[in-house]
Amino acid sequence: MIDQFSNLAHFDNRYKILSLVDDFKKCRVYLAIETSTHRKVALKVYSSDEFEKYDPAIEVMHELRHPNIITVLRQIQDQQYHAYSMPYIPSGDLYFQLQNDFKFTMETMLNAVYCLCSVVRHMHELRYVHGNIRLENILVKETSNGPEFFLTGFSYARKDFISIVDRDLVDIYIPNEARLKRTLTAKSDVYALGHVFYFMMDTISVDGLDQEGENDLNLLKQLISSMITDEESERYNINECLTHPYTTKFYNNSKPTLLIEAQSMFLALDSVFGDADLYIP
Repeated sequence: MIDQFSNLAHFDNRYKILSLVDDFKKCRVYLAIETSTHRKVALKVYSSDEFEKYDPAIEVMHELRHPNIITVLRQIQDQQYHAYSMPYIPSGDLYFQLQNDFKFTMETMLNAVYCLCSVVRHMHELRYVHGNIRLENILVKETSNGPEFFLTGFSYARKDFISIVDRDLVDIYIPNEARLKRTLTAKSDVYALGHVFYFMMDTISVDGLDQEGENDLNLLKQLISSMITDEESERYNINECLTHPYTTKFYNNSKPTLLIEAQSMFLALDSVFGDADLYIP
């Protein structure tokens, strides 16, 4: 497929494909160089039939537009293939990072919790339910200011609620009420995000924590417990997550490290969206 794809007319002058990154059942992801900007991008390529099922995800990502949401830079069509390019995040997803001994400190944990809660609040304010928040759908970018986190995986995202008829219901990220009702809601997103935070917290070394660190860790445990409770009525919504005493400590950081490079990328993308040539509907 890589030889056929790299010879498509649409890509002769736009991209130079470097390597195959992932080979999924329904699509392939390539690392490529965008010839006009010389930047590395990820090209996600579907056959025409499979792409029809994922097209709504592109519209969702365009509408959400947030510095910590992976954004579509360009959509390309061909008789055989449909593809879209996205910013390339070389560090990989959070699942991969944790499998390779990525460790959180109390500072990076707080930044990550605030960042990801803010992304989900942005989504929920626009009435979108993600429906597939998990370690594999959070990308990690290492920067000089510490790790940054980006949400992706919007194939299931819909407004208000998501009917689940073709999903594996035996999934740690899906709460009991969603299994019974076969419906995912905003509180389902909070439940899934709470489990992500639990796995992240599990990497924090408690050795050498001072009293403030121990207090913060207890606050974090309280927050996560309120996110992953099986009682939907008692589970936090995303605004309550952001006003929890643990999360509000983010504002007290004298040198916050979150979103510095991400905001720069967002401003760059904002200018890109003004160029009609970069998006082919």
